Parts: sequence; C-alpha cells; structure tokens
Amino acid sequence: KNGKFYVRLSVTLPLPAIQPTKEFIGVDVGVRRALTCSDGYRGPDLRPIMKKQRVRQADRQRHLHPADFGLMTPQRQAQAHEARRLVSRALRSRRGIALESPDRLPRWKQWAARFLAKRVLLLAALAGVPCVLVAPPYTSLTCSRCGERDNTFRHREMFRCHRCGFTANADRNAALNIAHRASRVSCE
Repeated sequence: KNGKFYVRLSVTLPLPAIQPTKEFIGVDVGVRRALTCSDGYRGPDLRPIMKKQRVRQADRQRHLHPADFGLMTPQRQAQAHEARRLVSRALRSRRGIALESPDRLPRWKQWAARFLAKRVLLLAALAGVPCVLVAPPYTSLTCSRCGERDNTFRHREMFRCHRCGFTANADRNAALNIAHRASRVSCE
C-alpha cells in the first residue's frame, strides 16, 4: 500500500488464570468524563476531543479529502489509554473490574461504553484480571451508602441522599453502586 509492505500476523497467547478477588473497581462510563471509578479516579473530558474531531472532519470535507472513518479516532484513543490505565491499576491493587453492560445503556452513551468495555475485557483477559459486566439501571439514582432510590436525589453532577445525607459526585456514586453490585454477585 503506497509503496510499503504491511504484514498481518496472528499470534496465539496463553491466557493467565483469572485470580479470585474480593473487591472490584466500579466504572461508570460517560461523555462528560470518559470514565469515573469507584476509587476516586475521574478520566478526561471527551467533549473537547469530540469538538476538535468534528472541526477536523469538517476541514477534511471542505478540502475534499476522503473520510477517515476506519482509523482510530481521538476519542477512541483517549478511551484506549484509559482502559490500559484502568487494567494496570486493577492489576497492581489485585482487584477486579466492574463495568456497566453497554447493551443496557441509553443510545447516546452506548458508543463510548461499547468501545471501552471491549477494550477493557480484552486487556483484562490478557492480564488475568477478573472483569464483570453489571446491569446499569438506577446506579446514579441509588444511594451507595444506604441503598435508597429516588429520582430527586441527582441534580446534574451532584448526588445527595435525603435519607442519610450522603453527598457525592453522581458519576462516582454510580461507580460505587456498580462495584457493590459486582461484589454481591461475584464474591463469596
């Protein structure tokens, strides 16, 4: 291609045994933040990256360049980087990873969650880190401390439980709920 030779090489790797775990890092996927983890880590904001990509794509169309849809987009590159960081953090701390199941998310959030979930599942399998997909309904509307659920608890980015007084970032609260659900299902 373009005077250069490329080789596609398939390699079979033995996968390490998945280690049992007692604790999970819960991950809430979003667009405002690429991901928010239950251990307090918040990923980068994807909106400026997406805006820059839209401007770049418009410039390419204006100059009659072909579309570059098959390439790794900047937002996917950012998510791939975050997936590597997440798996390495889980491996170092000997914890598993609990992700929102992308099949059960709203449509506007699915593209980010689907790519991140596939990437994390692949990297976790190669590293031997346990990974669980959790159903995401009501994770950002349920209090991670007392378990009470109400639609009035969340206001934009803040979550406040009227029952126990717990206040936190809504995405971090959702990540804590995802980690709790994974621990209930997977741990003994």
